[in-house]
Amino acid sequence: MTEEKKDSEVWRKAKTLRYQTERLRQLHANWKPKKHQQKLLQAIFADGYKRIFIRGGRKSGKTESALYIANRIAGLVSNAVCSIIGPSLKQQKKIAWNNRRLQNFGPKEWGGVARESETLVRYSNGSFVELDGSENSESHRGEEQDILILDELKDHTEDSYDAMYPNLAARDGILVIMGTPPRSKDNIYYKLDMAAREDPRWCNLHWACWDNDKVTREWLEQEKESYYRRGDGHIWEIEYEAKYVFGGKGSVFSIFSEEKHTLPHDVLTSLIEKDKSKMQYFIVTDPGNRICHATLFIAFDETNNHVWVLDEHYITEQEGTPTGIIFPEIMAKAADVFPTGVKPWYIYDEAALWYITEVQSQFPDSPPMIPTNKAVKDKETSIGVIKGCMGNNKYTQSDRCENLMEEIQGYMTDKKGEYIKKRDHAIDDLRYFFDFINYNYSLKPESDVRVYTEDEGRAYTGANAFGTTDDFSIDEDLWN
Repeated sequence: MTEEKKDSEVWRKAKTLRYQTERLRQLHANWKPKKHQQKLLQAIFADGYKRIFIRGGRKSGKTESALYIANRIAGLVSNAVCSIIGPSLKQQKKIAWNNRRLQNFGPKEWGGVARESETLVRYSNGSFVELDGSENSESHRGEEQDILILDELKDHTEDSYDAMYPNLAARDGILVIMGTPPRSKDNIYYKLDMAAREDPRWCNLHWACWDNDKVTREWLEQEKESYYRRGDGHIWEIEYEAKYVFGGKGSVFSIFSEEKHTLPHDVLTSLIEKDKSKMQYFIVTDPGNRICHATLFIAFDETNNHVWVLDEHYITEQEGTPTGIIFPEIMAKAADVFPTGVKPWYIYDEAALWYITEVQSQFPDSPPMIPTNKAVKDKETSIGVIKGCMGNNKYTQSDRCENLMEEIQGYMTDKKGEYIKKRDHAIDDLRYFFDFINYNYSLKPESDVRVYTEDEGRAYTGANAFGTTDDFSIDEDLWN
């Protein structure tokens, strides 16, 4: 390569960098990200993530972030296709078109032209940013996109996602998913979020309304109080704090939060190991004779009234599975989850005398088994005690307890306020335990209880390592 050729390439690169730098300065004159938004920009423009999942609440700055990312790519890359797709075009127009948020976001120097009929802004370099709804997903099937932003994915269908996602392959495009959580696990949003947490190619972020300092704390506190006062606290947590709360109205355990009350099993057991001398241990069994045989393994720290559900043994359609098989499995699991040398209490539903008779006849060395006394406390009182324990942050369960989780999240009352007797076997075990120890969550002040959060057990891939930069995640070369 000749020196003249080298010089020309250096000149071309320098010219490109100057061009990008100037356009970025023009863009940043109109908008500056908050700290939580900078993590998103860092992930895309510095760390090179091509897949981003943002579980974000209302007022957390999702729309501005979407407009910035799409406009930045459109402004700096010629002939780029940048799509922001919501549940419906009508909704997207209300959010970012009718109020001219999209039309006014890009700098005037970029020469943007708004096209009303197509709800897009096209820039002089041939790139455009478009708004559309998932009901028109078929029209995007052949479109090759540089970035696809799916807003409020919980309200999209799986078919629309499957139609649009492959569009990114041709240009190795970027996918950004954002929105508030659904109220059911049977949703494309929840499925993708769970998959993203296990995939290092994804950056997984959580934004709550509190992250946006444009909205005053006083206003948010007043709104939160209003929601809880009218019995809609679960809606506040879903819509504003972007938490998973399954059930909603009619949900008995709306106080339960998977993030707040669940830890990965290895983290939970390590915490138990540290305080094992303070614990009492329990095996609690509801031996339904045909439908389900549910057992919970529980540790109770009486120094601070904290309840730890360590694991479960759960057999459905147990008819044909004899006690001679079930009981040894339960004892083997107890030996696995409890510290060595522990002698747990073994509690069983008093209505299942047949089960104890079978155990004692087949296993003469079985531990003493104590029947419940369900007549002492009514069901409403027992459920109230469990909810009080959860509400005071004195309840934690292992992520192994998948059936208990589903029961808690699906436990409902009917229109008359009566408990619906359906899939509640592990919940019955909880009731038996709380009744047996005569649990009183008010014995210790809340300040004495350590609250274990997801930060101690879950590391969101990519999200925790991000720093922030003064140039909103621009490569330093662009400024030299």
